[in-house]
Amino acid sequence: MMGPEIDVGALSQLSSENLRVVLRKIPGSKDLIIEQKLMKPLDKIAGMNLIKSCGVDKVFKLEAKRPDSVASTKVYLLTPDLEITKKVCNHLNTSVSSNASSTNVETKNNHSTCHLIFLPKILRQSEIILEEEGLHGKVILHSYMWEAIPLDYNLLSLELPLAFTDLYASGDLSQLSIISQSLSGIQALFGKI
Repeated sequence: MMGPEIDVGALSQLSSENLRVVLRKIPGSKDLIIEQKLMKPLDKIAGMNLIKSCGVDKVFKLEAKRPDSVASTKVYLLTPDLEITKKVCNHLNTSVSSNASSTNVETKNNHSTCHLIFLPKILRQSEIILEEEGLHGKVILHSYMWEAIPLDYNLLSLELPLAFTDLYASGDLSQLSIISQSLSGIQALFGKI
């Protein structure tokens, strides 16, 4: 016998509202640079209309080459993966050095800010990399965690790209707190599980 039908779409709504809150904390217009493996799950919870409504002008895929962003505020959405964090640091250090070597007065007066939104949370290892690269304190850090993403009416996924390797290959238990928070959120929305 099956239990009562539940609307798992509420999880997507909660995730999109949480993303809206994080993006709106960042004032003004901004460009969003997204780690590639986060694009599909992000599309399931937040379409371009929602992202644009939060002041995002352009969206770029995170690649080795720095995007041709002209916005004064750049927002990176990334996992706390060491390689990805180093890639973002390279973007930012390239941006800082190109601005410092520029002789254009307009460019020097144009103060740009950078925000890093870590999904699911900011890890100490990412802060250490930022410190080593001379960027700690120069970028503003945020964390964002989406709720379990409905893949079907009875199938949910956390879409945490690093969870399996962190837990089983590296023995890193830092992802367990995220999993337990998600289960608590599901229970708060739908009752005891």
